[in-house]
Amino acid sequence: MVLPRAAAFQELFIVRHGQATHNPRAEAAKQAGCSFEEFLEWMRLDDSHDSPLTELGREQGANVGNQCQHLLSGVEMVISSPLSRCLDTANLVAPPTKLTSAKRVVYENFREINGKLLNAKRRKKSELEKLYPEWSFDDLQSNHDDSWVATELESVESCQQRGLTGFHWLTTLPVQSLLLVCHGGILHYTLAHDSIVLHDKRQYSATDRKVDARFENCELRRYHLSRSKEENKLMLAEVDLVSVKDEEQLVAQSRI
Repeated sequence: MVLPRAAAFQELFIVRHGQATHNPRAEAAKQAGCSFEEFLEWMRLDDSHDSPLTELGREQGANVGNQCQHLLSGVEMVISSPLSRCLDTANLVAPPTKLTSAKRVVYENFREINGKLLNAKRRKKSELEKLYPEWSFDDLQSNHDDSWVATELESVESCQQRGLTGFHWLTTLPVQSLLLVCHGGILHYTLAHDSIVLHDKRQYSATDRKVDARFENCELRRYHLSRSKEENKLMLAEVDLVSVKDEEQLVAQSRI
């Protein structure tokens, strides 16, 4: 059941996790135009179980948190993939000590494309609960990662469908402003789903980036998320990260 809200849309901030240990060489190869198979091979060469953030990745998260603290101050719920690079990024971008009232929830459907690579395998639920006591792991159905398969990479269609399920779930939450922290792969596939309609509502952003462009490490985007009245589609309108209204508020605060 979709719970009623005062506004016709939810404000949704999405950030991809900061640079992790399997990213540097694979991302460089992707930017150079490598094939998907070559991209996977570079990740395999730098693979590790639930790969952590690099030092640069932690700096990226802290920088976004410092620069966008005012934008995220109204976030009511932070949602993360169960992989530690996303949980750590979420805690850096929106520190629990600053965003004290926001509930923190792990949702398994927002994990990266699953299987084959160790960096896609999550830790045990009991271990995660000890490492991240401020987070709810109720959505994890088993202690061990039973869904990860060493011999097979999840299909794009499966990854895309569970990502869509996740976005539909977001619209059922009784909150107005959310922060989602997840992965480049699942975001790329999910936002390309036929049931998600992307709109570019940016007016002031000085960028040539298209709304369907792949997320960079620790890139933050701002959206208005709503359900379409027709065909059960989701409307996802990207808006300026900092609007004129936000800038006016910042100027006013600086004069106090």
